Amino acid sequence: DFGCVKQLDPDFPSQIANVIHYHLKREIDPVMEIYNKWGMLSSDLKENSQQVEDYLLFFREWLTLPFREKIFDFEKHPDYLQQRFSDDFKTAMNIMHNTTHNFVMFDRSYMGLLTIFHRLKAKVELSFDENKIVSKVKTT
Repeated sequence: DFGCVKQLDPDFPSQIANVIHYHLKREIDPVMEIYNKWGMLSSDLKENSQQVEDYLLFFREWLTLPFREKIFDFEKHPDYLQQRFSDDFKTAMNIMHNTTHNFVMFDRSYMGLLTIFHRLKAKVELSFDENKIVSKVKTT
């Protein structure tokens, strides 16, 4: 973002790591707890874990795919970024009532990195640790 910087709330990085961790484990209740803390769910969904889970099925699969593969090869997944514009993805985003200022910065940064990896046809090794997300990038 050419110098775009933001100081995140101190607990936000661990919350993002936890959201990914809980999505990987398919545990909706802790995901909802974090989403509610961020103010992302509308009042009619705050307590409706089954409906939220139904909405998030596609998003969960999309979000966790690079973490589920030992090495995520963008060349082998040429449509990965395009899936973000699919109707299924849009359906998942429709449940989002609001967001936290931290998430906006994270989303822009993360999507920027994914776009760079896609253009480089990179092979990315993501390892998940509950306290941090570390990546190694290899390009061909």
